[in-house]
Amino acid sequence: EEAFWEIWTRREAVIKAIGENVFAKIPSVLKTKIEIDGKEWFLQRVEILGVDEVPFGAICTNREPVDVHFFRL
Repeated sequence: EEAFWEIWTRREAVIKAIGENVFAKIPSVLKTKIEIDGKEWFLQRVEILGVDEVPFGAICTNREPVDVHFFRL
């Protein structure tokens, strides 16, 4: 079950970063660096403290991400 949410949150982060819809064809989100239309995108898992269900999310940026370890809601 965690693997499903890991993929889901990473895919959602990519879709939002590139401004596409949920039907967009994107490369595998299992990597930390992907290429879309000649641009490099970086994915990073983010742990969320104080949340019982799906205690993580993902960030996708066109720059190498800084170290983000935790944030509180």
